[in-house]
Amino acid sequence: MMEITIGPNEENEINKLYYELVNHASDAIFRALEIGELLTERKKQLPPDEWLPWLMNNVKFDERTAANYIAASRCVCPFELTTIDGVTVACS
Repeated sequence: MMEITIGPNEENEINKLYYELVNHASDAIFRALEIGELLTERKKQLPPDEWLPWLMNNVKFDERTAANYIAASRCVCPFELTTIDGVTVACS
C-alpha cells in the first residue's frame, strides 16, 4: 500500500482529488447511458433473430451487460443536471 503523508495544508489536494473522483463517476454514468441508448437503437434496427449474433460479434461485453445498459438508459431522471465548480450535480 502506498504511504501518504498529509501536511498541514493538504486541503487543496484533497478537494482536487475529490472533484476528479466525482467527475470521473459522472462521466462513467453518462457514458453507460449513452451505450444503452446506442444499443437500443441498434436493436430496433435489427430483426429479433439477428440481435444476439450482432451483439456477440460487435461488442466486448456479454448479453447481460448489454441488457443492463439498455435498462439503465430507459430510466428517466426527474432532475435537471447542472455543473457547479466542475462537478455535475442533480437539481430539482
